[in-house]
Amino acid sequence: MWRFLAWSIFGIAVGFRNSRRVKKLITAELYTKSTFHFGKFHCSRFFVVVVVTSTMFVYAGLVVRFNNILDVMAFSIFANALIVHFFIDLDTHLLLHRVSVRSALTGFPLLAISAINQHDLSRFLGLFAGSFMMWVVLALLARVARGGLGQGDVMFAPLLGAFIGYISVVQVFVAFVTAFLVAGLWAICALATRRLSRNSQIAFGPFLAVGAQIAVFAGAPIVRWWLG
Repeated sequence: MWRFLAWSIFGIAVGFRNSRRVKKLITAELYTKSTFHFGKFHCSRFFVVVVVTSTMFVYAGLVVRFNNILDVMAFSIFANALIVHFFIDLDTHLLLHRVSVRSALTGFPLLAISAINQHDLSRFLGLFAGSFMMWVVLALLARVARGGLGQGDVMFAPLLGAFIGYISVVQVFVAFVTAFLVAGLWAICALATRRLSRNSQIAFGPFLAVGAQIAVFAGAPIVRWWLG
């Protein structure tokens, strides 16, 4: 229980840091005119509360999800990247490569050490296999979609695949399929309520982040249900 409470409180602190980081990165991208899409949620009075709350709940969930403290630390780093990507892409339609690289450089060594300590070579191999699989799938879709998916999504893919593949390579498909299902349901609802038109562009990064988190926390039961 103490670890759950401590990590939840730590999640609140990290959430405040994430909110400042997102605002800083969005401001920098708008200043350099790297994007012409300007959403205003990061200026909303609810923004900090949403970021802090989501970070806290994810951190608390990771303590329940993983027994190994190295896994908890690594997936907390991963969660930070997902949260930062989610809110930046939401308002700018950009996925910043440096956010993924930073998370990979700090998170991958922790996963590798954890796999070695647990004498589980499959996790170590899954890290690389998942990264490659996710990159290949999104790269092919980006080519077929002809602008429907950006290079930011493709560059985001290896980070997603690596962490999910560490858990299970099969769950990489759970993350991918779930992302598309959630995106499709959201698009249908948005079109029905006229928040979007048929020509509107949708940021896919937030849905990739949601799909990845669903795979982390519920991937195993989803696979069991899927396989019958």
